[in-house]
Amino acid sequence: MTTPSSGDRAENTIIAVHDESMLPDRNVVSATSKSFNLETGEVIEADILLNAVRFDFEDLAATASCMSYDLETILVFELRTVLGFVGQN
Repeated sequence: MTTPSSGDRAENTIIAVHDESMLPDRNVVSATSKSFNLETGEVIEADILLNAVRFDFEDLAATASCMSYDLETILVFELRTVLGFVGQN
């Protein structure tokens, strides 16, 4: 994998997915897709995919709902994945 050329711009996105074929497994709440430089380990681009087909997301600090997932918690978990902190305390 190579870094984008000076004219290219990597784009990091958070996507509410409405097509399950974009997900690694249709039952996951969220997933992270990232591209990185194999030589340096530098993350070039990362996208967070939220499964909007099967799950509802809300700001549970503002609205308490037992039928939804807390968007902030999901995003923090996925950002930790991008940064390489998953599995570390």
